[in-house]
Amino acid sequence: MINDSSEEMNPTIEELLEWIKTGQVEAKRK
Repeated sequence: MINDSSEEMNPTIEELLEWIKTGQVEAKRK
């Protein structure tokens, strides 16, 4: 089940997009 653990470690593209959006919002607040 190594693949399952690797999938958990590697974020999906959707997760990355969400993180980028939240990061941009935080940057705008600053």
